[in-house]
Amino acid sequence: MHGDIPPPSDRARARDAELAATRAVLAGFHGAAELRDLALAVQQALGFIPPPAVPLLAATARVERATVVTLIESDAQLSFTPPGRHHVAICLGKNCSQRGAAILAEEAKRTLGIDFFRVTPDFAVRLEPFYCFGRCHYGPNVRIDAEIHGAMTPPRLTELLRGVPRVG
Repeated sequence: MHGDIPPPSDRARARDAELAATRAVLAGFHGAAELRDLALAVQQALGFIPPPAVPLLAATARVERATVVTLIESDAQLSFTPPGRHHVAICLGKNCSQRGAAILAEEAKRTLGIDFFRVTPDFAVRLEPFYCFGRCHYGPNVRIDAEIHGAMTPPRLTELLRGVPRVG
């Protein structure tokens, strides 16, 4: 097999589980619902919108499949990509911004090779902006998973990002 790519039978089981979870989420909506509300509910429950869920969303919202795809591709809160196993958030609040958060954001993007709201190709890390962790006096701040790191510098951020486990 190729690295992290599961065998076909595992992919089929995962797809079936994703579709079952999507159906369960959509079953919670009674009557007419807006497409975006439906998509956000699936996104929140699963962490992403599985591509095989597009026909279910289209049927529930009574829209064309292309409308569902267009919405997901154009809305930064929605994604066809599974979330990363690790989450990196750069605080871009006022205080952190004044202390160099934009430079940290660019360093994170360069080091990980992705932009905000994206996941590394191995699904290890998702990068997001954040607006205030409430630790302004320690800024600029970066959160890696549940741990907030203050007084961050670009070299220290690079070191931390290289230490994020890429497997498992």
